[in-house]
Amino acid sequence: ENHCATMVDLTAEDDHSTSVNKALQTHQPAQPVQPDQLQWSKLEDSIIVNTINTFLHQHARESTTAPASASPPLFTHWGALAKKLPNRTEPQICHRWINHLNPAISTAPFTHDEDILLYKRYSALFLQQPRRDFRNRREKYLWQMDLFNHVSVNNFRNKRSGLQLRRRWYDAEFREMIKKLHYGPVGAAIAGG
Repeated sequence: ENHCATMVDLTAEDDHSTSVNKALQTHQPAQPVQPDQLQWSKLEDSIIVNTINTFLHQHARESTTAPASASPPLFTHWGALAKKLPNRTEPQICHRWINHLNPAISTAPFTHDEDILLYKRYSALFLQQPRRDFRNRREKYLWQMDLFNHVSVNNFRNKRSGLQLRRRWYDAEFREMIKKLHYGPVGAAIAGG
């Protein structure tokens, strides 16, 4: 389930780095730096990880009567976390956790079995979707990310993020592997570019 409505591209602005670091230490918003222009600092990452770990530990103490097979709670307090990081938005923080900081996400190279699973599941889901005309690239990107996030949750048990799956899908090595396996017209289409 995707709890972040929008994606934000993060780019570095070196000329603002001094004022940004100073602002993060005092928790005052930097002026006139925009949130999408900042690189993530170790301080920000540690605030995110510590807050989510505290939430998970509190929930574990409260739910000692829950069955062992129950899934861990889903952190959804992005607004409260954004108040601790004044230079960041809720979607930025959510995506930072999901795609980079979550220790449950595997950073190991994709295996052959994962590649096959990704190809089969994403292709099947993609072919079930009605044909769409997108107004812009952003709309298409968000639509694709919804599909990749769906595949991540339902087929990879959240061991791979939707962003990892999307990057792998467009990876030249992955396309070459699909082309060699000759998986029907969709395989030939993605291998062709």
